Amino acid sequence: MSLLSVWSSDKSQLIDKKVSQIISFAGDGKLRDGSSTSVEFREFLRIIPSNKLREYAIECLQEKFQDSGYVLQDIINEIGNRIGFEVTNGIYLGNKNKLNCDGIWKTPQSKFIVVEVKTTDAYRIKLDTIASYRKTFISRENQTNEDVSILLVVGREDTGGLEAQVRGSKYAWSIRIISIDALIKLMTVKEDLDNPDTVNKIFQVLLPKEYTKLDEIIEMIFSTAEGITESEGEIVDDFEEKSESHRKKIPVSFREGSIEFIQKQLGIDLVKRTKSLYSSIDNDIGLSIAISKEYVKNDSSGYWFAFHPYQKDFLKKCSKPFVAFGCGSSDNIILFPFEVFSAWLKKMNTTKDEKRVYWHVQILQKNGNFTLYLKARHENPDITAYHIKLDKNPVMSELIYQENTSG
Repeated sequence: MSLLSVWSSDKSQLIDKKVSQIISFAGDGKLRDGSSTSVEFREFLRIIPSNKLREYAIECLQEKFQDSGYVLQDIINEIGNRIGFEVTNGIYLGNKNKLNCDGIWKTPQSKFIVVEVKTTDAYRIKLDTIASYRKTFISRENQTNEDVSILLVVGREDTGGLEAQVRGSKYAWSIRIISIDALIKLMTVKEDLDNPDTVNKIFQVLLPKEYTKLDEIIEMIFSTAEGITESEGEIVDDFEEKSESHRKKIPVSFREGSIEFIQKQLGIDLVKRTKSLYSSIDNDIGLSIAISKEYVKNDSSGYWFAFHPYQKDFLKKCSKPFVAFGCGSSDNIILFPFEVFSAWLKKMNTTKDEKRVYWHVQILQKNGNFTLYLKARHENPDITAYHIKLDKNPVMSELIYQENTSG
């Protein structure tokens, strides 16, 4: 049974294992170019939570074990994938007939980064050798010098010696250095964002640029902070937030608990792409999720959400997309196939201003039934059928889609 199969069927068998142990369970336990062990391990990295990538990277840096350098190389490439690059894994061992680098990362703007991973900068790195990888890539892929750069990913934060070496070389304008810890932080920040314009600014951090004028960095900091702010739909005036004693029982953000429950319902593991967007490793199944506090009026509860154009664009790229709304807690969720939900978008109120455009999703709950509130001239549909409960048996995504989109 492959690592991916074991993880999907029973995470407890792997969740507490060290990465050195996990490698021993894959194939013949040895990472080699083109081996089944390599394929299994990279598939496994694609599906695990980001915090495990950090844990495994630290293990590679602090403990010496067989193929630890190769393991770290694969982990760094998966971190690049989580940040949003289109990643091509490099090779483990040098080969004169292949491109000898640890990875190639491509931005959405078709800029390329030749990635080299180093566990330490304690010794002098041969910049000429690394620069030759870039030169070879430019020649083979018919790229320009301006569109291809080098990123050195180093295991330690104190890189003063390496920085001085790069600054004093002829490659100063084509090479950038980042510690593994900083790269992991960049991945974490990206996962807390949603707006693609803000996410795209992250790519610029890793590209060579002269920052005499600081406006661009300041803009990125402010847009990042703004992007992390939770957005809700417009709340109806006569609804009030539930009592303080009730709020203390519910986590400030119950998004993770909601995701865990939705995964059980869909029968598949999902990977976090941004703050609200998730997908299967093959991007076949896509999910947008929003959460709302509970607001009350008499015997009714109300939940207010915002649905954004970039969420719609993401879901349209998936063959089986879903939209989820967490209503006050992780065990009170409305789950729509996107095909069903999107039919109501034109009937919803919208906000349009200079900075943003989004639809207002308003859900009311009364006596165990759920209603979606639309513009005044439209009939409000009963959406109780899309409420998933803890006492229901898990349903495979394919079945959900067939049942809820037919007719």
